[in-house]
Amino acid sequence: MDIRSHSIRHYRVIPAMMIMIVLMLLQPTFLLTAGGIAIQHDQQEESLIPLLLDSGQTFCQEAQLKYIVWSEELDRQIAIEKILKSSGLTWHKEILCDYSGNTALKYSTQRTVTREAEKEYYKRYNTLCDMLNNSKTKVYLEERIEEVINIQEFYAHYDIKMIDMNVMPVLSSYAGYSERIPYNLQVGESRIAIQGITKSACDQAKTIIALPALFEEI
Repeated sequence: MDIRSHSIRHYRVIPAMMIMIVLMLLQPTFLLTAGGIAIQHDQQEESLIPLLLDSGQTFCQEAQLKYIVWSEELDRQIAIEKILKSSGLTWHKEILCDYSGNTALKYSTQRTVTREAEKEYYKRYNTLCDMLNNSKTKVYLEERIEEVINIQEFYAHYDIKMIDMNVMPVLSSYAGYSERIPYNLQVGESRIAIQGITKSACDQAKTIIALPALFEEI
């Protein structure tokens, strides 16, 4: 395992879209709440872990799974990289600078997973959250398939409460919450634990499930 050579680049300005939950991490509006979890990881019923392939709602045999770690703690860089190294995964590292001179670290790793491997990678995500998450460092998980599924049925299958929904002809977003998902974001008066995105165009079909919300644009 290694952390690949990093690049330095400026933040891109993501166009404002009503259906996206915009995460302004250098000006933290959303507060990650890791405490007060009603159900601990080892008490979770595996049948209720929200995973695309395991849901039985797709014909896809594989999914693209991505971890993203974002940190403004430059003085914690060595400790963060030690934890990432212990994961056994290969991480790509970027140093990001905005026009105000603020700097952040971004680590990402992506791989193709089967249904049999999904739950193990979900457990790895929770472990990384346990070890890294605080007000300035956050871990995200994104799972993608090349097919559009019914997110409302997906949420109902996993007993996820719909918090916000914005359905459009091509791109739709569904924000949800479940106490079975330990890590969440406080957005206004609501907590968001999961975001589902579907994209349906003439040449492209895609579903994304993101925990606790989508970090990057589609």
